Amino acid sequence: MGSLHRTSGPIRIKFERGRAELPPLLTYLEEETVRERVCRLCGARSALYGIALFCPLCGKRDALEGFAESVEAARALLASIGDLPEPQRRVVMARGGEDRLSESALSDAVTAFETFCRTRVEEVSGAARLAVLVANHGRNVFQRLTDAVSIMEAELGVSLTSVLSVAEWGELHEAFATRHVLIHNLGAADAPYVASGGRISLGQRVQVTPTAAERALQLIERLARAM
Repeated sequence: MGSLHRTSGPIRIKFERGRAELPPLLTYLEEETVRERVCRLCGARSALYGIALFCPLCGKRDALEGFAESVEAARALLASIGDLPEPQRRVVMARGGEDRLSESALSDAVTAFETFCRTRVEEVSGAARLAVLVANHGRNVFQRLTDAVSIMEAELGVSLTSVLSVAEWGELHEAFATRHVLIHNLGAADAPYVASGGRISLGQRVQVTPTAAERALQLIERLARAM
């Protein structure tokens, strides 16, 4: 050990040699996140980590399988706040974290439905047909529930009216309208939202509870599985 002193006027600097104490390395503990999946298109088995919509072997994706994974991820997001230690959970809730998680889960559900519709049309009618539909109706056509259902009925040759009750269709229309204002209007209710039957007055901030987000997931899942 040794030391070095430097003095300049009233300021004194002292350096001492010694062993540097390095901070401990952070370790990553992998939980049960790796899953095995059998591709419904080519039959290959593969291990998955996180969300994997495409088969790593054939490069394709099954529409319903990809949709189910997205819904599962949204549900995991909703449940995450309940897994926090109580002191942290109270802090997160007090700062609006639960509201944000609910909004994200609802938005993810609508996005998953949009992606599912696109992929399902491509499976049934081909990529060229999907391109025509998007060109004719706009690239966000599957974010609009009425248009999306109409197109899917025509492409699949099925009727989806009876999949949900009248009240449930109303709930789902409100969920889609809520997602729209969350993404495009900072969450403030606009005219289309009010017209959809939304319970928030024009200009006010929409509210998404965990119950409402889970309800949207359930309804969207039922609709997608009927396709």
